[in-house]
Amino acid sequence: FEPWGQSPHSNKVFNPFESLLVKPLPSRNSTPSDAPSSIFSKSFAKSLRTKLNLDDMDSKAPQNFEDVKKSLSELRDLSPSKTVVFKAPFSASGRGMIRVLDESLSTKDIAWIQSVLNRHGHVIAEPWLDKMIDISTHIDIEADGTIKWMGTTRFWTDLRGQYRGHFIGRLFDDLGPQFLAKWHEDLGWKSQLQSMIMDVGRHAYLAGYYGPLGVDSLIYMSPEGPKLRPLVEINPRWSMGRIAMALSKHISTKQSGIWIHVSQADLKRSNIPNFVQLCSKLSEQHPSEFRSQSSVKFIAKGVVPINDPEFAEQAVALLIVGRHHQECYDVLLNGGLNDPQLAIQIQAGRNFHSKETL
Repeated sequence: FEPWGQSPHSNKVFNPFESLLVKPLPSRNSTPSDAPSSIFSKSFAKSLRTKLNLDDMDSKAPQNFEDVKKSLSELRDLSPSKTVVFKAPFSASGRGMIRVLDESLSTKDIAWIQSVLNRHGHVIAEPWLDKMIDISTHIDIEADGTIKWMGTTRFWTDLRGQYRGHFIGRLFDDLGPQFLAKWHEDLGWKSQLQSMIMDVGRHAYLAGYYGPLGVDSLIYMSPEGPKLRPLVEINPRWSMGRIAMALSKHISTKQSGIWIHVSQADLKRSNIPNFVQLCSKLSEQHPSEFRSQSSVKFIAKGVVPINDPEFAEQAVALLIVGRHHQECYDVLLNGGLNDPQLAIQIQAGRNFHSKETL
């Protein structure tokens, strides 16, 4: 048995069943998970950004409302949209945060921030950046401290910053030669991310954690051009990126894919009654094709549900495979599914081409 992630709550829920395990459940964190210094806290990532001198992006950790107001005033000018994001120290998948677009806090903002301050003693404040693409890198930390590099994935989020899906296969081909040059050069973004996550892994192990670990990063547009923010969040658990990497192994060489989580709200907007009919509609317009190599079958084209649409209640995860990301997105559009943030990601390559040389 390997839990997706461990926390004091999940351990408490599972405790009555632990005697049924063939081998004991590993304890992956020797420090209290809810402590401010815990690797599970966003404050841990904030401290590592400073310790490892990873970027020059200012962020705050106000502990009272006077500091909250001061942070809001200071950070607004660092955001192209004059927006500041406030995050709870403990949250996941883009949840537990609010964006403040105005100079002053609304009643709803104040209530949310006060609740976080009461629970955790502080809140994380950062400028909301002009994000171009999201990237995650992954490692495994063994119990003896050995760190194994696992790979890189590219994902996207919705307007609220919550996880939505992953790009599969050829991750960056749509971003053009300027991006690829910046990614692959000797001290480029790829090598920076690999070096960064190894450092994060060593600090995580010193903090008492071992197991799967991912780091979310982003590339954003600054006044000087596209820049890398290497450490946005640390995910000391299994993550969707691991599933994305596993799915990539089933796609035919030189093909691309989009893995998207389609919700009930998506069905309602597209006037499709249920997930079964959605999958049927998409498959009719984009039928499956397979290729075999050394008796192994790979997906060359098609729409593949990752969970059973007949029994799905809240969402169905779909893998769309085609020649390139634009073709995969066109399949979704023709099926009535429009994701504005995915459209922005598909447009990202053109944005790189239209900007000044990196």
